[in-house]
Amino acid sequence: MKIALIYYRMMLRAGGLESRLRSYLFEMTRRGHDVTLLMARPRNLVLPQGATLQRLPRGPLPKSLQPIGFNAALGGWMRRHDYDFSLSLERSSHQDAVLNPGNHLGYLRAEGRKPSTLSDWAQIRLDRLAYRDSKIIFAASPMMKAETIELYDVSPDNIVVLPPPVLSDRFQPLSEEKRHELRQEWGIRPDEIACAFVSASHLRKGLPLLLEVFKALRGKPFRLLVAGNPLPPEASGLENVTWIGHSSEPEKLFAACDVSLLPARYEPFGQVVTESILCGTPAFVSDRVGAAPYLSEAEGLVLPFDTADAWIAALEAFAPATYSPGHHFALRHGLDLSSHVDQLLEGW
Repeated sequence: MKIALIYYRMMLRAGGLESRLRSYLFEMTRRGHDVTLLMARPRNLVLPQGATLQRLPRGPLPKSLQPIGFNAALGGWMRRHDYDFSLSLERSSHQDAVLNPGNHLGYLRAEGRKPSTLSDWAQIRLDRLAYRDSKIIFAASPMMKAETIELYDVSPDNIVVLPPPVLSDRFQPLSEEKRHELRQEWGIRPDEIACAFVSASHLRKGLPLLLEVFKALRGKPFRLLVAGNPLPPEASGLENVTWIGHSSEPEKLFAACDVSLLPARYEPFGQVVTESILCGTPAFVSDRVGAAPYLSEAEGLVLPFDTADAWIAALEAFAPATYSPGHHFALRHGLDLSSHVDQLLEGW
């Protein structure tokens, strides 16, 4: 099959969509498909054999409007070339199918603000075009499907819920020896409940609430380990909160901790939830996390996004033995990469 994958740019610090793009490239070429990646800014992306890169211009536009320039160039390219299947990983409007890993109107609503900038206008415009012109929208969660229907007036018949995949062979429990070594390295006492929080967007993902929680838990056997962006000034003086820096191996943190926390104000899915559970670590998430409906009682807990007392009570009552997270989570929901790509291609 001749496939086009569309993605605007690689970020300097790769996130979930960049990892997903790499996974698609390697899995689709492994299956023998001829894959072309259409992109504006590849930034040293390594392509597998069987994939080619076509760089498209952004035009002489202000930075906030450059994605619109890229989308116009994409339209010209697609009119001149034929593909059996074309998939965009974000905002564009000249493909057969588009991923919906989040939308701008939903994000603004969660933040309690209205569109007010040129960037807001551009993102909302491209969202509307993507949902209008794509034959299939692959929503990251039931929450994203509901938002797309409500905020963009899209027919539910055009939306398929398809959660993001996970690399099951990467996210695994650690041996007790390795786990003990990591806990010692991070200064976790044997009697402490270690809580993992991985974030490059602290405000949206709920760090302010966690700081309130761990302020209340001072003097008790709980420690919060934060990976990603540095801690804000409000964290100073909290001896039970530790920043471990940016991590290219979050699987080690998840497997070494007792529970992962995601009290997000807005999270379309929350891939860290899947990753934590596959590492054998239960996840406590807010009711604004798209992955929340997928959690069983054995895999985690869903709590209010804005109620610190509920999180304090949940941690104080936490008993690791009552949870049994593991790889059955990915199997149950078809989150392994091969099953996910099957659903992408068969859904089309």
